[in-house]
Amino acid sequence: MSSWEVVPTRYADGSTGRQAWWWCPGCDEPHAVPVEGAANSSGAGPWALALDADGRPTLSPSILVHGWKATEPGFKSQPRCHSFVVAGRIEFLGDCDHALAGQTVPIPD
Repeated sequence: MSSWEVVPTRYADGSTGRQAWWWCPGCDEPHAVPVEGAANSSGAGPWALALDADGRPTLSPSILVHGWKATEPGFKSQPRCHSFVVAGRIEFLGDCDHALAGQTVPIPD
């Protein structure tokens, strides 16, 4: 995956759309939001996607990621990650559970 990309998606209900994906350095895993078509599994979206003259993404509104991650032998809590993506940079809000809370960093390659 490049630093971010938009990929075609087929949803569980059979509909299609597109999702924006990027690597989150705070959570050390990818995040994605729908930018065309159906809402995500929590019913949110689609997000507005705009590209600046250099092709850097801005997504709105903010992105809130939290929940549970499957592990062996059970589940572990994922950190709360709340951010804006503006001009190719991730603006982590102060309510994030990870070390990048309150910081702004470029979307990593």
